[in-house]
Order: sequence, then C-alpha cells, then structure tokens
Amino acid sequence: MEKRTYAIGIDPGQTGAIAIFQLDEGEYYLNSIFDYADKDLFIPVLREISLIENCTSVCIEAVHSAPGQGVSSTFKFGANFGWWIGVLDALGYSYTLVTPQKWQGLLFKDFKDNIGQLKGSTKEVSLTVARNLFNRKYDTIGMFNRKKDHGRSDASLIGWYGILQLH
Repeated sequence: MEKRTYAIGIDPGQTGAIAIFQLDEGEYYLNSIFDYADKDLFIPVLREISLIENCTSVCIEAVHSAPGQGVSSTFKFGANFGWWIGVLDALGYSYTLVTPQKWQGLLFKDFKDNIGQLKGSTKEVSLTVARNLFNRKYDTIGMFNRKKDHGRSDASLIGWYGILQLH
C-alpha cells in the first residue's frame, strides 16, 4: 500500500485551527480542518496528526504580541503557540515558522488596491481567498461560510503557503 503524503497549516491563535492537506493525483487538496478553541478537540486532533507518516510541509504562523493587546490574551496566544511547537517537536515533525506578513503578502496580493492597501479586513480577505482556492474536486468545502471561520481560512492559507514553498 502506498504511503499517503500530507501537509499541515496551523493558526495558533485563540480561535485558531489546523488544516491538513493530502496529496492526490499530483496535487494537494484540503483534507480536513479542526478548530481547536474547543478543548475537547485536542485529543482527536493529536490522534489525527500523530497518524501521519509522510508529511512534506508543516507551517505554523510565527506570532508575537501586538500593540494594545491585553496581557491575558497575549499570554493565551503565546501558550497556544508554545503548545503547538511542543506537539510538533514531540511528534518529530520539522516545521517552518511564517509571519503573517509573508503568507498574506503572497496570497493576498490580488486583493490590494493600486496603492497597496488591502481591500477589506484581513479576516474578510482570508475567508474570500480560502473560498476561492479550496473549492476543487477533493477539497473539504463549505468550511469558510461564517465570519468566525477566519481561523480555519488562516490555517488553510498558512498550509497552502508551505505547499507553495515546496515548488
């Protein structure tokens, strides 16, 4: 039996998600998405990613505190990031840290006006780009229908950025 090949994208934010892509017929398709704001999902998510044997790319958003961000939310954000780094290290996955500026710069370029300003909020653009990109034959579709699905779209686009870096 042939080993399946995967790629992973992680948005470690408080309302973040993990997106898993599977290589099929020479192309990566969005296989599954897990929101992990719900603590009950940690075990199924860990089980799912621990079963992956052949992972070509793992990208996690490199995060830091932002001006005006509260102490409590900054701590939770950092704790989530550290948790994911620990999980990836424990599973033996190598990973790439990518800043929001880098992945958004590549994937949002068609959503900027003539002076380089984004047409809409980053959350709105992330959802739009994800809806457009992940609407193919084998994609898990319908995962970006609500405003609150921006963690899913970010995780998917972070993963897609990692896949694009392979080629």
